[in-house]
Amino acid sequence: MNRLLIFCLFLIISFSSYAQILTGKVYDTDTKKPLQDVDVYFDGTSIHTTTDKEGVFKIPIYTLMTTNLIISHLSYELAVFPSPFNEIPEIIYLKKEYQRLSEVTVLPDIFSRKEKLAIFRKYFLGKDKAGKACKIINEDDIHIYYDESEKELKAVSDKPLIIENNYLGYRVVFDIQEFTLKFSWKNTLNEKFLKWSYLSGKSMFSNFETINDKIEKRRKEAYMSSTNYFYKNLVENGLKGTKYELFRNGLPISSEKCFIIKDTLSMKMLEIIPNDLIAEERIDLSSFKVKQPYLRVTVLLDQHGRQQSDIVFNADKILVDAFGNTTQFDKIIYSGLWGGQKVGCMLPLDYRLEE
Repeated sequence: MNRLLIFCLFLIISFSSYAQILTGKVYDTDTKKPLQDVDVYFDGTSIHTTTDKEGVFKIPIYTLMTTNLIISHLSYELAVFPSPFNEIPEIIYLKKEYQRLSEVTVLPDIFSRKEKLAIFRKYFLGKDKAGKACKIINEDDIHIYYDESEKELKAVSDKPLIIENNYLGYRVVFDIQEFTLKFSWKNTLNEKFLKWSYLSGKSMFSNFETINDKIEKRRKEAYMSSTNYFYKNLVENGLKGTKYELFRNGLPISSEKCFIIKDTLSMKMLEIIPNDLIAEERIDLSSFKVKQPYLRVTVLLDQHGRQQSDIVFNADKILVDAFGNTTQFDKIIYSGLWGGQKVGCMLPLDYRLEE
Protein backbone atom coordinates (compact mmCIF):
# COMPACT_ATOMS: atom_id res chain seq x y z
CA MET A 1 0.00 0.00 0.00
CA ASN A 2 2.82 2.40 0.92
CA ARG A 3 4.62 1.58 -2.32
CA LEU A 4 1.46 2.31 -4.31
CA LEU A 5 0.96 5.63 -2.49
CA ILE A 6 4.58 6.67 -3.11
CA PHE A 7 4.27 5.72 -6.80
CA CYS A 8 1.05 7.72 -7.24
CA LEU A 9 2.60 10.75 -5.52
CA PHE A 10 5.62 10.48 -7.83
CA LEU A 11 3.34 10.52 -10.90
CA ILE A 12 1.48 13.60 -9.66
CA ILE A 13 4.67 15.49 -8.84
CA SER A 14 6.28 14.52 -12.16
CA PHE A 15 3.26 15.65 -14.17
CA SER A 16 2.99 18.90 -12.22
CA SER A 17 6.64 19.69 -12.87
CA TYR A 18 5.84 20.02 -16.57
CA ALA A 19 2.53 21.84 -16.11
CA GLN A 20 2.45 25.57 -15.72
CA ILE A 21 0.13 28.49 -16.29
CA LEU A 22 1.51 31.26 -18.44
CA THR A 23 0.14 34.60 -17.25
CA GLY A 24 0.61 38.21 -18.23
CA LYS A 25 -1.05 41.57 -18.82
CA VAL A 26 -1.53 43.52 -22.05
CA TYR A 27 -1.61 47.34 -21.98
CA ASP A 28 -1.78 50.17 -24.49
CA THR A 29 1.66 51.79 -24.89
CA ASP A 30 0.31 55.35 -25.01
CA THR A 31 -2.53 55.30 -22.49
CA LYS A 32 -0.96 52.68 -20.17
CA LYS A 33 -4.46 51.21 -19.77
CA PRO A 34 -5.32 47.48 -19.99
CA LEU A 35 -6.59 46.08 -23.28
CA GLN A 36 -9.53 43.68 -23.34
CA ASP A 37 -10.25 40.95 -25.95
CA VAL A 38 -6.66 40.70 -27.19
CA ASP A 39 -5.91 37.30 -28.75
CA VAL A 40 -3.10 35.44 -27.01
CA TYR A 41 -2.03 32.16 -28.59
CA PHE A 42 0.81 29.81 -29.36
CA ASP A 43 1.45 30.09 -33.08
CA GLY A 44 0.08 27.19 -35.10
CA THR A 45 -1.72 25.57 -32.17
CA SER A 46 -5.20 25.30 -30.64
CA ILE A 47 -3.87 26.79 -27.39
CA HIS A 48 -5.30 30.29 -27.11
CA THR A 49 -7.21 32.69 -24.92
CA THR A 50 -8.19 36.38 -24.75
CA THR A 51 -7.47 39.08 -22.19
CA ASP A 52 -10.12 40.10 -19.67
CA LYS A 53 -11.19 43.66 -18.81
CA GLU A 54 -8.06 44.04 -16.69
CA GLY A 55 -5.89 43.02 -19.63
CA VAL A 56 -4.97 39.72 -17.94
CA PHE A 57 -4.50 36.40 -19.75
CA LYS A 58 -3.86 32.89 -18.44
CA ILE A 59 -2.89 29.85 -20.55
CA PRO A 60 -2.32 26.39 -19.02
CA ILE A 61 0.58 24.52 -20.68
CA TYR A 62 1.59 20.90 -20.03
CA THR A 63 4.72 20.66 -22.15
CA LEU A 64 7.30 23.03 -23.58
CA MET A 65 6.97 23.81 -27.30
CA THR A 66 9.17 25.34 -29.98
CA THR A 67 6.50 27.73 -31.23
CA ASN A 68 6.13 31.49 -30.57
CA LEU A 69 3.65 33.20 -28.29
CA ILE A 70 1.57 35.71 -30.28
CA ILE A 71 -0.24 38.76 -28.88
CA SER A 72 -2.68 40.04 -31.52
CA HIS A 73 -5.29 42.78 -31.88
CA LEU A 74 -6.58 44.29 -35.13
CA SER A 75 -5.88 47.86 -33.99
CA TYR A 76 -2.38 47.19 -32.69
CA GLU A 77 0.97 45.95 -33.90
CA LEU A 78 1.61 42.24 -33.46
CA ALA A 79 3.82 41.19 -30.53
CA VAL A 80 5.84 37.97 -30.87
CA PHE A 81 7.76 36.17 -28.12
CA PRO A 82 10.08 33.37 -29.35
CA SER A 83 10.86 32.12 -25.81
CA PRO A 84 7.71 32.79 -23.79
CA PHE A 85 8.58 30.38 -20.97
CA ASN A 86 11.52 32.44 -19.77
CA GLU A 87 11.44 35.82 -21.50
CA ILE A 88 7.88 37.15 -21.33
CA PRO A 89 7.50 40.46 -19.38
CA GLU A 90 4.86 40.84 -16.70
CA ILE A 91 3.19 43.64 -18.70
CA ILE A 92 3.17 43.60 -22.51
CA TYR A 93 2.66 46.97 -24.18
CA LEU A 94 1.10 47.12 -27.65
CA LYS A 95 1.55 50.03 -30.06
CA LYS A 96 -1.30 51.39 -32.15
CA GLU A 97 -1.13 50.34 -35.80
CA TYR A 98 -1.99 53.42 -37.84
CA GLN A 99 -1.04 52.15 -41.29
CA ARG A 100 -3.55 49.75 -42.79
CA LEU A 101 -3.02 47.72 -45.95
CA SER A 102 -6.22 49.15 -47.44
CA GLU A 103 -4.51 52.56 -47.52
CA VAL A 104 -1.67 51.23 -49.67
CA THR A 105 -2.12 51.86 -53.39
CA VAL A 106 -1.95 48.64 -55.40
CA LEU A 107 -1.46 49.32 -59.10
CA PRO A 108 -3.73 47.46 -61.54
CA ASP A 109 -2.18 44.57 -63.45
CA ILE A 110 -3.02 42.46 -66.49
CA PHE A 111 -4.95 39.73 -64.63
CA SER A 112 -8.49 39.83 -63.26
CA ARG A 113 -9.16 39.34 -59.56
CA LYS A 114 -10.98 36.11 -60.41
CA GLU A 115 -7.90 34.70 -62.16
CA LYS A 116 -5.60 35.69 -59.32
CA LEU A 117 -7.91 34.34 -56.61
CA ALA A 118 -8.18 30.99 -58.41
CA ILE A 119 -4.43 30.31 -58.28
CA PHE A 120 -4.12 31.87 -54.80
CA ARG A 121 -6.63 29.37 -53.41
CA LYS A 122 -4.68 26.46 -54.93
CA TYR A 123 -1.36 27.46 -53.37
CA PHE A 124 -2.74 28.80 -50.11
CA LEU A 125 -5.40 26.20 -49.26
CA GLY A 126 -4.08 23.35 -51.43
CA LYS A 127 -5.24 21.36 -54.42
CA ASP A 128 -6.12 18.18 -52.50
CA LYS A 129 -9.45 17.18 -50.92
CA ALA A 130 -8.69 19.08 -47.73
CA GLY A 131 -7.83 22.28 -49.59
CA LYS A 132 -10.90 22.10 -51.79
CA ALA A 133 -13.13 21.60 -48.73
CA CYS A 134 -11.88 24.86 -47.15
CA LYS A 135 -13.64 28.19 -47.41
CA ILE A 136 -12.11 31.62 -46.70
CA ILE A 137 -14.85 33.58 -44.93
CA ASN A 138 -13.35 37.06 -45.43
CA GLU A 139 -11.89 36.69 -48.92
CA ASP A 140 -12.62 40.36 -49.67
CA ASP A 141 -9.82 41.34 -47.27
CA ILE A 142 -7.19 39.76 -49.55
CA HIS A 143 -5.17 42.06 -51.82
CA ILE A 144 -3.56 40.17 -54.71
CA TYR A 145 -1.29 41.76 -57.27
CA TYR A 146 1.03 40.66 -60.05
CA ASP A 147 4.51 42.20 -60.26
CA GLU A 148 5.33 42.13 -63.96
CA SER A 149 9.01 43.02 -63.55
CA GLU A 150 9.63 40.27 -60.98
CA LYS A 151 7.21 37.76 -62.57
CA GLU A 152 5.65 37.24 -59.14
CA LEU A 153 2.13 37.02 -57.77
CA LYS A 154 1.87 38.33 -54.21
CA ALA A 155 -0.95 38.44 -51.67
CA VAL A 156 -1.44 40.45 -48.48
CA SER A 157 -4.44 40.96 -46.23
CA ASP A 158 -5.99 43.75 -44.17
CA LYS A 159 -7.00 41.27 -41.48
CA PRO A 160 -6.16 37.69 -40.52
CA LEU A 161 -8.00 35.29 -42.82
CA ILE A 162 -10.73 33.15 -41.29
CA ILE A 163 -10.83 29.67 -42.82
CA GLU A 164 -13.51 27.04 -42.29
CA ASN A 165 -11.82 23.67 -42.81
CA ASN A 166 -14.73 21.28 -43.24
CA TYR A 167 -12.39 18.38 -44.07
CA LEU A 168 -10.49 18.40 -40.76
CA GLY A 169 -13.06 20.16 -38.58
CA TYR A 170 -11.15 23.32 -37.70
CA ARG A 171 -11.73 27.04 -37.84
CA VAL A 172 -8.34 28.55 -38.63
CA VAL A 173 -7.34 32.19 -38.18
CA PHE A 174 -4.34 32.77 -40.46
CA ASP A 175 -2.34 36.01 -40.51
CA ILE A 176 -0.41 36.10 -43.81
CA GLN A 177 3.16 37.37 -43.46
CA GLU A 178 4.18 36.55 -47.02
CA PHE A 179 2.63 34.80 -50.01
CA THR A 180 4.61 34.67 -53.27
CA LEU A 181 4.35 32.67 -56.48
CA LYS A 182 7.43 32.99 -58.67
CA PHE A 183 7.06 32.27 -62.41
CA SER A 184 9.75 31.59 -64.97
CA TRP A 185 7.80 33.27 -67.77
CA LYS A 186 6.49 36.82 -67.93
CA ASN A 187 2.77 37.72 -67.91
CA THR A 188 1.44 34.26 -67.13
CA LEU A 189 -0.24 32.47 -64.24
CA ASN A 190 0.06 29.08 -65.94
CA GLU A 191 1.18 26.56 -63.32
CA LYS A 192 3.59 24.82 -65.68
CA PHE A 193 5.73 28.00 -65.54
CA LEU A 194 5.67 28.17 -61.73
CA LYS A 195 9.23 28.00 -60.33
CA TRP A 196 8.42 28.04 -56.62
CA SER A 197 5.86 29.14 -54.06
CA TYR A 198 6.42 30.57 -50.60
CA LEU A 199 3.93 31.00 -47.76
CA SER A 200 4.53 32.16 -44.20
CA GLY A 201 2.20 33.37 -41.51
CA LYS A 202 0.82 32.90 -38.03
CA SER A 203 -2.17 30.71 -37.26
CA MET A 204 -4.62 29.81 -34.51
CA PHE A 205 -6.91 26.75 -34.50
CA SER A 206 -10.33 26.13 -32.95
CA ASN A 207 -12.29 22.87 -33.09
CA PHE A 208 -15.73 22.69 -34.67
CA GLU A 209 -18.43 22.14 -32.05
CA THR A 210 -19.16 18.67 -33.44
CA ILE A 211 -16.39 16.29 -34.52
CA ASN A 212 -17.50 12.95 -36.00
CA ASP A 213 -15.56 9.71 -36.54
CA LYS A 214 -14.89 10.55 -40.20
CA ILE A 215 -13.16 13.81 -39.26
CA GLU A 216 -11.14 12.05 -36.52
CA LYS A 217 -9.98 9.50 -39.10
CA ARG A 218 -8.97 12.27 -41.54
CA ARG A 219 -7.02 14.03 -38.79
CA LYS A 220 -5.15 10.85 -37.95
CA GLU A 221 -4.30 10.25 -41.62
CA ALA A 222 -3.14 13.86 -42.02
CA TYR A 223 -0.96 13.62 -38.91
CA MET A 224 0.66 10.34 -39.98
CA SER A 225 1.58 11.99 -43.31
CA SER A 226 3.01 15.10 -41.63
CA THR A 227 6.54 16.26 -40.92
CA ASN A 228 5.68 16.35 -37.21
CA TYR A 229 5.07 12.60 -37.15
CA PHE A 230 8.34 12.02 -39.03
CA TYR A 231 10.45 14.11 -36.61
CA LYS A 232 8.73 12.62 -33.57
CA ASN A 233 9.64 9.10 -34.76
CA LEU A 234 13.12 10.21 -35.77
CA VAL A 235 14.11 11.57 -32.35
CA GLU A 236 12.30 8.90 -30.32
CA ASN A 237 13.44 5.73 -32.10
CA GLY A 238 15.64 6.69 -35.05
CA LEU A 239 12.79 5.64 -37.41
CA LYS A 240 13.22 1.99 -36.35
CA GLY A 241 10.03 -0.01 -36.75
CA THR A 242 8.37 2.72 -38.84
CA LYS A 243 7.29 2.94 -42.47
CA TYR A 244 9.94 5.59 -43.25
CA GLU A 245 13.02 4.93 -45.37
CA LEU A 246 15.87 7.40 -45.88
CA PHE A 247 17.87 7.81 -49.09
CA ARG A 248 20.87 10.00 -49.89
CA ASN A 249 22.28 10.33 -53.40
CA GLY A 250 19.80 7.65 -54.46
CA LEU A 251 21.09 5.03 -52.01
CA PRO A 252 19.48 3.80 -48.76
CA ILE A 253 21.04 5.23 -45.62
CA SER A 254 20.40 4.85 -41.89
CA SER A 255 19.30 7.78 -39.76
CA GLU A 256 22.46 7.36 -37.61
CA LYS A 257 24.60 8.41 -40.57
CA CYS A 258 22.54 11.58 -41.10
CA PHE A 259 21.64 12.70 -37.59
CA ILE A 260 22.96 12.69 -34.03
CA ILE A 261 20.15 12.74 -31.46
CA LYS A 262 20.79 14.19 -28.01
CA ASP A 263 18.60 14.83 -24.98
CA THR A 264 18.14 18.33 -23.60
CA LEU A 265 16.15 19.31 -20.53
CA SER A 266 12.80 19.44 -22.31
CA MET A 267 13.37 18.64 -26.01
CA LYS A 268 15.51 16.55 -28.32
CA MET A 269 18.51 18.02 -30.10
CA LEU A 270 18.89 16.88 -33.70
CA GLU A 271 22.41 17.51 -34.99
CA ILE A 272 22.69 17.42 -38.78
CA ILE A 273 25.68 15.58 -40.26
CA PRO A 274 26.68 17.59 -43.37
CA ASN A 275 26.70 15.77 -46.69
CA ASP A 276 29.96 16.97 -48.23
CA LEU A 277 29.45 14.67 -51.22
CA ILE A 278 26.48 16.63 -52.52
CA ALA A 279 27.49 18.89 -55.41
CA GLU A 280 24.09 20.29 -56.34
CA GLU A 281 23.82 24.02 -56.90
CA ARG A 282 22.99 25.91 -53.74
CA ILE A 283 19.36 26.96 -53.38
CA ASP A 284 19.01 30.74 -53.61
CA LEU A 285 15.51 31.94 -52.84
CA SER A 286 14.86 35.32 -51.29
CA SER A 287 13.78 33.68 -48.04
CA PHE A 288 16.41 30.91 -48.04
CA LYS A 289 20.00 32.12 -48.35
CA VAL A 290 22.24 29.06 -48.12
CA LYS A 291 25.68 29.96 -46.77
CA GLN A 292 26.92 26.62 -45.47
CA PRO A 293 27.05 22.94 -46.43
CA TYR A 294 23.69 21.25 -46.12
CA LEU A 295 22.23 17.77 -45.96
CA ARG A 296 19.71 16.58 -48.53
CA VAL A 297 17.78 13.39 -47.87
CA THR A 298 14.82 11.72 -49.55
CA VAL A 299 12.16 10.23 -47.29
CA LEU A 300 9.93 7.43 -48.56
CA LEU A 301 6.67 7.58 -46.63
CA ASP A 302 5.42 4.16 -47.72
CA GLN A 303 7.01 0.86 -48.70
CA HIS A 304 5.93 1.19 -52.34
CA GLY A 305 7.58 4.59 -52.83
CA ARG A 306 4.33 6.20 -53.93
CA GLN A 307 4.76 9.04 -51.44
CA GLN A 308 8.10 10.72 -50.94
CA SER A 309 9.65 14.05 -50.02
CA ASP A 310 13.06 15.65 -50.24
CA ILE A 311 14.35 17.58 -47.22
CA VAL A 312 17.17 20.11 -47.41
CA PHE A 313 18.65 21.10 -44.04
CA ASN A 314 20.41 24.47 -44.00
CA ALA A 315 21.19 24.36 -40.28
CA ASP A 316 23.66 22.26 -38.31
CA LYS A 317 21.22 21.53 -35.48
CA ILE A 318 17.53 21.86 -34.63
CA LEU A 319 15.39 21.24 -31.56
CA VAL A 320 12.36 18.93 -31.70
CA ASP A 321 9.60 19.18 -29.09
CA ALA A 322 7.20 16.50 -27.81
CA PHE A 323 4.78 17.13 -30.68
CA GLY A 324 7.43 16.81 -33.42
CA ASN A 325 7.67 20.56 -34.05
CA THR A 326 11.10 21.93 -34.94
CA THR A 327 13.08 25.10 -34.46
CA GLN A 328 14.95 26.59 -37.44
CA PHE A 329 11.89 25.80 -39.60
CA ASP A 330 12.89 28.57 -41.99
CA LYS A 331 16.16 26.68 -42.64
CA ILE A 332 14.42 23.46 -43.69
CA ILE A 333 13.13 23.19 -47.27
CA TYR A 334 10.70 20.50 -48.42
CA SER A 335 9.69 19.27 -51.84
CA GLY A 336 7.49 16.39 -52.94
CA LEU A 337 4.53 15.50 -50.70
CA TRP A 338 5.53 17.74 -47.78
CA GLY A 339 6.44 20.62 -50.05
CA GLY A 340 2.96 20.54 -51.57
CA GLN A 341 1.05 20.56 -48.29
CA LYS A 342 -0.80 23.84 -47.72
CA VAL A 343 -3.12 25.36 -45.12
CA GLY A 344 -5.95 22.95 -45.95
CA CYS A 345 -4.09 19.93 -44.55
CA MET A 346 -2.54 21.74 -41.57
CA LEU A 347 -3.21 20.38 -38.10
CA PRO A 348 -2.59 22.29 -34.85
CA LEU A 349 1.02 21.87 -33.74
CA ASP A 350 -0.27 20.53 -30.40
CA TYR A 351 -2.23 17.72 -32.07
CA ARG A 352 -1.35 14.25 -30.86
CA LEU A 353 -2.77 10.81 -31.57
CA GLU A 354 -5.13 9.28 -29.05
CA GLU A 355 -3.45 6.44 -27.19
